[in-house]
Amino acid sequence: MMTIRFMVRTYRNLEEMLLELGDMYVSLDKKTPFLLDFGEPFWHFRVALGADGAPFGKDDEATASLLTFLNVGGRI
Repeated sequence: MMTIRFMVRTYRNLEEMLLELGDMYVSLDKKTPFLLDFGEPFWHFRVALGADGAPFGKDDEATASLLTFLNVGGRI
């Protein structure tokens, strides 16, 4: 008899996450300025998206997604 295993995956809405993080960084920057502007208008964010797959565990299909605000360069 064959057993099928299903993995529970958690996904976040990318647009909502970007807006939440952007709002958080703007709030923090108002108190203590730290954001880099790269010559762009104030609070114009540059974002990098990536993923890293690392085989391990039972399914060998683990992937981590990465969302980075490049404007926070001094704190990376």
